Amino acid sequence: MQNDAGTLLRSFLNSSFRKQSQRRIRDFGGYEIGKRRQPHVIHAIARDAADFLCTHLDIKAKGRPASKAGVAFAIAEALCNVSDELAYRLTWRDDKAWRDVCESVAVFSKAAWSSTGNPMTAR
Repeated sequence: MQNDAGTLLRSFLNSSFRKQSQRRIRDFGGYEIGKRRQPHVIHAIARDAADFLCTHLDIKAKGRPASKAGVAFAIAEALCNVSDELAYRLTWRDDKAWRDVCESVAVFSKAAWSSTGNPMTAR
């Protein structure tokens, strides 16, 4: 079951990251490897991803519901550790790069919190 939760988390991370604007991804990745990266966008990306994850998943930290700010902080910390080369590959919309980033964030945050899907409600 834990593996299913990890797969679900990676899937939702992938969806939330791919919803970012091209400009924001370009600012994150730079215009060449290691050139003109703007790290201030990391917090905006993390905040948007946390909003998306907390809306669709029941995220818990140490058995208690995690705050969006806490989830955003964990995502931002993981994104700060993304290499220049991997960040630049995101600007190409390279599928492997997106999977690698999602894997990196999921592994980094796995120790901090767990997630399960919320039951879907009819709208």
